[in-house]
Amino acid sequence: MNKYLAEFIATCIFVYVIVSTGNPIAIGATLALMILAIRNISGAHLNPAVSLVMASVGKIDIDQLI
Repeated sequence: MNKYLAEFIATCIFVYVIVSTGNPIAIGATLALMILAIRNISGAHLNPAVSLVMASVGKIDIDQLI
């Protein structure tokens, strides 16, 4: 459950920075910080496309993808 919560919170923060600032430097810095913050908890798949690729090559289970 912790990994789902970590992904949700990190994604919310990331989307908030994208919508509120639109500044590419702030967006990149936020993405880097969110990846560093949750990489050991959930793997830091903030982008659903990353999760799809990881599931297609067998790195994560389909249950985790859903």
